[in-house]
Amino acid sequence: MLTECNAKGCGRPSVEEIFKENTDLPAKTSQLSDFRHALQAFVPNFTKKYVQTAEAFMSYLRYWKLKTNPFGAPQSFRDIFLAGSVEEALARGDFLVAQRKKLGLVVGPSGVGKSTLLQHLVHSRVFQTTNEHPCLLRLLGQTPFDLTCQALEQLDPDSPIGVGSIEQNVLRISDMVMSLRTVGHHTILVFDETSAITEAQLELFARLSRIPGVTSLLSLDEESLVDLPRWVIEQSDLRMDLPPWDLGLVAEYFELTISAVGGDPEIFDAQSITRIQELAEGIPRRIAQIADLALVSGAVRRKKQVNVEIVEDVCNEFTLTIGSNFPVFWDGQQLNA
Repeated sequence: MLTECNAKGCGRPSVEEIFKENTDLPAKTSQLSDFRHALQAFVPNFTKKYVQTAEAFMSYLRYWKLKTNPFGAPQSFRDIFLAGSVEEALARGDFLVAQRKKLGLVVGPSGVGKSTLLQHLVHSRVFQTTNEHPCLLRLLGQTPFDLTCQALEQLDPDSPIGVGSIEQNVLRISDMVMSLRTVGHHTILVFDETSAITEAQLELFARLSRIPGVTSLLSLDEESLVDLPRWVIEQSDLRMDLPPWDLGLVAEYFELTISAVGGDPEIFDAQSITRIQELAEGIPRRIAQIADLALVSGAVRRKKQVNVEIVEDVCNEFTLTIGSNFPVFWDGQQLNA
């Protein structure tokens, strides 16, 4: 570790030496807590000493003169990066909902930003119009009954939740949707986290998506798409693809995101951005996490710019593999997850 390295005379300054002027750094904030838990989870036998040292790393934002973490989770739907394939997919989704089509598919690998795109779509439309009612249903680990309760709670927060049967809840949802339809309102059902969709969940999806006056959006990866019943593909009106980002899109993301928080857009040199895109295979969640750790490492080393060496060292220190076998480390929500 860095403190040990300094003690052994490897030439790197200690964290205390680098950030000794930052004496007012809070001992505990939600950001520090998240970072500490992340390190404890992903670095085996991470001692209290190293955790405390890691907390000091958070002053890397000051070192790089950043107002906040440029690669953190968005604070609102307005904060997500919109360009290239992301912007195109959002435009297609907006068209689907505005035209009150029946079914749209959002397709892309895990971590590419499907959930973030869907949240941005439904929240931005709520701000544009008052006659649309979105319901975001997260399927992972939920029973069909749980999902009907999610829908009822969002359609009518005052209605009793957790009572009745699935059949009764589906009828209540249908009645609510039809009542909204009679006054010109429209219901949007968003089915997210569907990579491991069960037969029972799929049956519920079929029933809810066939209610008149509903637009359904289903997010999934290519593998899950192949396993879906043929009727889902045949009845879909529009497909929104979110492929991994190419180098041009990644470079634009770095420039805009860092500039937005007051930083120098050239903190990362061109070679380091290229390497991050390669290591992350163009997956936005991985890109953001590698970049964030590279900023920490670059600040600790008192570098003027993040280079390829720093990026590769970060990945090696966290025992990351180059390719698709990334550990649980990549599962946390990030900027365009």
